[in-house]
Amino acid sequence: MARSNTAQQDAGELVNAVRKRAMLTQHGLDPEGSMQMQLWPDSVRALPNDHARSAIFTTRNKAQPREAFSRCQCFT
Repeated sequence: MARSNTAQQDAGELVNAVRKRAMLTQHGLDPEGSMQMQLWPDSVRALPNDHARSAIFTTRNKAQPREAFSRCQCFT
């Protein structure tokens, strides 16, 4: 029975590998190529992680509640 279980696992892994390869090919990706996202063009400015994170997460004292800015004018 252990041999049958191993054969089923091997068959399952093979099916998953074939599905993954087919999905990548369907989306125009080379399954054997590198899996790196495309770099953005020079016309688009990159934003450092520190700037993006500080816009989402507070950098202030966590014991002090954040001030809500509802119904006020904000200028950038």
